[in-house]
Amino acid sequence: MRVCGRIDRYYGQRFLRTWALVAAFVLLVFLAVDALVRMERWTRSDGVLEGLVHYGVQLPLLYQRFGAYLTLAAALLTVQRLAHANELLPLVSSGTSMRRALAPILAGALGAAALQIADTEWVLPRLADRLVEEGGLRGRDDLFGPLITRDAAGHSLLATSYDARRRILHGVTLRVRRGDATVRAVIRGDLARWRPAATGREPGWWLQAGTIRWGEAAAVPLEGEALRLPTDLEPLDLESLQAAAWLLDTRALRQQIARQPDNLALQWQLYARWIRPFDHLWLVLFGLPFVLRNRDRVTARALGFVVLLASCALYFVVQLVCHGLGRDGQLAPALAAGLPTLLFAPVAVFGFSRIET
Repeated sequence: MRVCGRIDRYYGQRFLRTWALVAAFVLLVFLAVDALVRMERWTRSDGVLEGLVHYGVQLPLLYQRFGAYLTLAAALLTVQRLAHANELLPLVSSGTSMRRALAPILAGALGAAALQIADTEWVLPRLADRLVEEGGLRGRDDLFGPLITRDAAGHSLLATSYDARRRILHGVTLRVRRGDATVRAVIRGDLARWRPAATGREPGWWLQAGTIRWGEAAAVPLEGEALRLPTDLEPLDLESLQAAAWLLDTRALRQQIARQPDNLALQWQLYARWIRPFDHLWLVLFGLPFVLRNRDRVTARALGFVVLLASCALYFVVQLVCHGLGRDGQLAPALAAGLPTLLFAPVAVFGFSRIET
């Protein structure tokens, strides 16, 4: 047991070193490509410092999206190097099964999954504002629309577009409703700007100019000072309509779901954030048999890697399709988040269980 423990630590250390090397290589490639595209950022007097800050902020976001494939690459390279150096054979020859010998690699994959959970719950929410400033917007673009939503009181808001960077609504229409859902007033304007709380001023959306119509009466122009729209909607409520949920922690995400119970994309995000991290484990379980099978036949091993890459690409596509179906209501959010795992994980576990010992 003492020898096995030492070997476990050795295998685990090899995996961690390989994981760090693969991460550094991927990071350098990303930096090189992105720096060529954004060359003007580096040519300014403060360009180096600004560039380092920019890429440092982007790293947690990249890990959340592609970390599982980084862990897969590190696991495959670790096992391949161990097998090539005949460092697996002595342990297996002593009576230890190959699956047991690979336990440190699987433990490393679970550690990478835990790191992704920490990244999602604690790191990204604290970098959200900076990501917006750096262009890593909560959604896909700074400007998106049209936008239609309701607040907690049932008032409906329509905007032709929303500028998330400057927090400005364009083409605003707010229908203020009574308790029986009938329309009490309709407020329209070209532009509404979010203003945080200040002395003598409540936080909210302030309409600079526009019209208001009470009931069936004719619309009258707004005069005097800007009008604060009577709604409890905040910028995050609007940004979450686009895709902000992956920058919220679970508590904030649940609050958004309570405020927007019809937003299926938010519900999908809630389930996916606890399912997706285990992609680190499923992908490693799926990939290891391709490395260990036909170790002495180069052609067969190369073909196995091609099949592995195609399978990972297929898994990624299935995730995207299920996300779209869940967002559009064609699949229940829980099923849309878990279906790729339900399809892929049993195959991965079965393949790993068939490894020759």
